[in-house]
Amino acid sequence: YPINPPYLNSMRLERLYDSARIVHVDHILGDNQEVMLKKLALGIGFTPENVDQVVAKALLLVDNKVDSDDFASEMEKHL
Repeated sequence: YPINPPYLNSMRLERLYDSARIVHVDHILGDNQEVMLKKLALGIGFTPENVDQVVAKALLLVDNKVDSDDFASEMEKHL
C-alpha cells in the first residue's frame, strides 16, 4: 500500500513514535519487526543514510517508555 509521507517533521516523528510503540508492544523485538519499522521509516521520509540510527533511537526511547513530547524532542536532537 502506498504511504503518503508527511511534509512536516513533527508529523513524521509522530508517525514514527506510534509505529515504534506498535512494534514494541510485546517488548520482544523480532527481526521482521525491525525490518518493517525501517521500511516504514523510509516510507514516511527518513533517508536511507540515517534510517538505521533513527529506528534504533526510536526503539530505545519507546523501550524507556518516554511520552510523545519527550520522544519528539530527543529525536530532534538526534536528527
